[in-house]
Amino acid sequence: MDTQMNWNQRIMAAHAKPVEAMMLSKERWEEVRQMSGQGLSVSEISRQLEIDRKTVRKLLKEPWRAYARPQRSDTLLASHAAYLRERATQVDYSARILFQELRRDRGFQGSYETVKRFVVPLRQQAVKAAQLCQRRFETGPGQQSQIDWGQTGIYLRSRPVVLHIFVLTLGYSRRGYYRACANEQLGLFLESHEAAFDYFGGLTRELLYDRPRTVCRPVPGKGWCWNDTFREFARHWGFEPRVCAPYRAQTKGKVESGVKYVKRNFLPGRTFTDMVDVQEQMNEWMATVADVRIHGTTHQRPIDRFAAEAAALMPSAGQ
Repeated sequence: MDTQMNWNQRIMAAHAKPVEAMMLSKERWEEVRQMSGQGLSVSEISRQLEIDRKTVRKLLKEPWRAYARPQRSDTLLASHAAYLRERATQVDYSARILFQELRRDRGFQGSYETVKRFVVPLRQQAVKAAQLCQRRFETGPGQQSQIDWGQTGIYLRSRPVVLHIFVLTLGYSRRGYYRACANEQLGLFLESHEAAFDYFGGLTRELLYDRPRTVCRPVPGKGWCWNDTFREFARHWGFEPRVCAPYRAQTKGKVESGVKYVKRNFLPGRTFTDMVDVQEQMNEWMATVADVRIHGTTHQRPIDRFAAEAAALMPSAGQ
């Protein structure tokens, strides 16, 4: 009888589906991993524990998870699911905006927390998709620059201050302009642009930004709109401003590398008396270090590649 029962159990195990891995106890999951750690093969573990080999592989590959109920389809949001999936991308996955719209336009009677729980996995999927699609985007001479801020603490003599570093990186040559600032307010932001244009003797056709308030601001129900002063500044200089898609800050990889570079290569070991001294030392560092190092991606000196880019820049003189 025992032999017959063992034989029947093995037949059932041979036809079991991998989904049984999700139904097994944590103790069995630990047992499978312990046996594997002792050098037993998948087939041997399968024979001794009388579970399918596919299940053994799944238990070895995936972390243990307790049983979870399937997502219900009869929730308060079931009739709004298609709308939410489409609309979420347009409002930067803001659960608050989606909740307001559902209450105002679609008669939704549920809570904000219900909408928030629905949006969380959508946002996570967007982040994962962005990471999978991430790639280095190369641009031609004079086509694009990338702009960002870096922040760090320094001492001016003995007084601690927060240093804000404006960084503009030319996309083709990787030549960068770095400016020490006391804050990131709009006036200094635009002034730093003009200092960079003067430094390079021109500007690129496109300038790429993350989404700082000095460039654009969120608009409930519509996504975002340009900062009016910044937009007029762009028209005056003749460049096309662009912003990164939500959760795609990696698009600005070149300038973010520049922010890390100035923090790691310029700041360590230096002392400063005031902001003028910071900028004077930074100017010397740009000319003698940053411009002439061998860049890790291009394997050329930025100043050498700039020779090809300079002629493609839009002139800044006379503006």
